[in-house]
Amino acid sequence: MKNVGLLYDIGISEYVELIFSGANSWFKQTDYKKSGLSWAGSAIYKIIPNHLNVYFTYADSLKGGTSHFYDPATYTNHPLAGQTIVFKPYRSEQYEVGVKTRVAEFDLSAAIFQITRPTYYEVDLIFGEQGEQRSRGIELTAGGKIIEYISMYGGVSFLQATMNKSNANKNVEGKTMIGEPRVQANVLFDFAVPYVDKLAFTTNFHYTGKRYVDEMNTKSVDDCFTTDLGVRYTTKKWVGKETTLRFNVNNLFNEKYWVGMFPGSLDGQATNSGTNLFRGYDRTFMLSGQVKF
Repeated sequence: MKNVGLLYDIGISEYVELIFSGANSWFKQTDYKKSGLSWAGSAIYKIIPNHLNVYFTYADSLKGGTSHFYDPATYTNHPLAGQTIVFKPYRSEQYEVGVKTRVAEFDLSAAIFQITRPTYYEVDLIFGEQGEQRSRGIELTAGGKIIEYISMYGGVSFLQATMNKSNANKNVEGKTMIGEPRVQANVLFDFAVPYVDKLAFTTNFHYTGKRYVDEMNTKSVDDCFTTDLGVRYTTKKWVGKETTLRFNVNNLFNEKYWVGMFPGSLDGQATNSGTNLFRGYDRTFMLSGQVKF
């Protein structure tokens, strides 16, 4: 894939701003070549400049096509066994209306949105485009300093992701898409140790609501809550201009949960491999370093 983009920002007045962006993408696979334009436009009205803005955004984007491998061990005697089928790029469309405000050193935002795009999964052992997914939601975010040494960054989203149109079974229209939670939230707290600006601790909380595992919404996995802890040390006295060491413990309480899932067939049965669920990581320890030159 090759991509060339352009962004143009127009200040109409102190209170009105327009932002336009466009990108042309070239996709090349063994069985096709395709190019197309993606573009987006935003109108921003600054009710109180630098403190309170409202905006509207529209985007029409060309996305790279999905692919599917017909594993011979799974698709026994299937005519496509051993082959990887790559589908042509598709388009998604998004509308968003939101408001952003800044209070002291704290940023707050709220947005409502709608996204539509084709959806792909397997029907009668044939993987392909089966309909259109429509996602509508509300997203709330906040971030900044609570007090001098403690900062918070986080958000919550309420999502209604449904099968808007179905090519294979009209009974699934209006049902919630597989693996899409109605509620999802994440909150990170960062504590810089007073008078020791080199040392900081972080706590990250994740919540994911119940998710359906079949198209008819008769089976689901429970919601889950995980906690991460971290510590970082930054100094300008080691290597380069600045060195940062990080140590994290993810999934601190070793929660057992499903991190993702994909549709098998239209009736909600699993694929021939016997599962369509992916387990989340157990408690994980991570050590990393970063050097700025």
